[in-house]
Amino acid sequence: MEKARVQKIIAHTGYCSRRKAEEYIEDGDVKVNGVVAKLGDQCTAEDLIEVFGKKITVSSKNYYIILNKPKGYVCSKDDYHNPDTVYDLIDLEDGRDAVKTVGRLDKPTTGLLILTNDGEFSQKIIHPSSKIVKEYLAHLDGDISDNDKKAIEKGLYIDDYRLSPCKLFKIAPCKYVVRINEGRKRQVRKMFEERSFRVCDLKRTRIGGLDLKDLDIPMGKYMVVDKQFLMKIFDSKKRVYV
Repeated sequence: MEKARVQKIIAHTGYCSRRKAEEYIEDGDVKVNGVVAKLGDQCTAEDLIEVFGKKITVSSKNYYIILNKPKGYVCSKDDYHNPDTVYDLIDLEDGRDAVKTVGRLDKPTTGLLILTNDGEFSQKIIHPSSKIVKEYLAHLDGDISDNDKKAIEKGLYIDDYRLSPCKLFKIAPCKYVVRINEGRKRQVRKMFEERSFRVCDLKRTRIGGLDLKDLDIPMGKYMVVDKQFLMKIFDSKKRVYV
């Protein structure tokens, strides 16, 4: 099997970006076959690679999955407090043990979720430079005012961080379409909570040019696609913008 730099193989698994893998190697947190790795070291997908003492799964095949996530499932493989994970919904032969989620949806949030073990492709979607807009349908416990709308769209200061501008569109009483180009933890919920509104229901409906309504995937089900299919995310003719 062809050798490659350790950081490249780690990034290929989707564990982290190549740059982050290099940081882990520099800090001595990566081992290959029981030996602490150094920058410049090479290995193959058949070697035992551990990050922070935990074996990472390396597959020679790339998997690409689109899942319509139901409520009650978490996006972590190692959450002992929540036994139901999105990986339980995927068959073993479709890459269940190899893939990781591209970003996350919290436990009560439903909708569009991508999983892959193509780490470089995953980073391309996630990286801020790609400016991929995520669209959500949010059902609130009340209607926001014009001042609330302006403040949220401008970019609130939450958790010591200034959020990027976003867009809100009211489609029915207490229901809003939300477009953001970031993916911070519980971002949509926190934006409304900051203005004293509770999100009663939240569903992600779109990632870039990929729209859940065009996919006909039932809740809790998934479809296996190829990389070319997911390139719709970057299709400028189908993308929405903030």
